[in-house]
Amino acid sequence: MKDLQDQLGSLNDLATAADMLAALELSDVAGAKDLFSAEVKSKFLEDAAEAHDTFVNTRRF
Repeated sequence: MKDLQDQLGSLNDLATAADMLAALELSDVAGAKDLFSAEVKSKFLEDAAEAHDTFVNTRRF
């Protein structure tokens, strides 16, 4: 469950980062746009899917 929560937190950070950077007037800082690259999004989604699968397949006590 912890890993799934961590991955969902990362996805939430990704979803809110653009607005947060804009609010802090940091959107034009070097590397800011790299935070939202397709590669980063894809990696976060893959990690979240893997964590979800692990959680769903975990045997109950």
